[in-house]
Amino acid sequence: NVLYEDLISDPIGTIKQLYDTLGYHFSTEFETRLEEYIRKNKDERKRMKGGKKKLHSYSAEEYGLTNEELEEAFKEYHDKFGVAKQRRV
Repeated sequence: NVLYEDLISDPIGTIKQLYDTLGYHFSTEFETRLEEYIRKNKDERKRMKGGKKKLHSYSAEEYGLTNEELEEAFKEYHDKFGVAKQRRV
């Protein structure tokens, strides 16, 4: 379980922790690639700030789902990991 807030506030640390939990090797080469991706992504977001186009936009409806269906499908997961209702979907 990875919280979005953790990924945004400390992407490298969060991914390192995830790799450690899963028993994967986190190489310095991978860290360098992540840093480069994060830098490019921040630059892209800055260029788009104030514009009409969003970098990413998703909705349940785009996938033929409703929020209620997603709530039901992920209820056990949310309950297990303590995901607050207002932070879901």
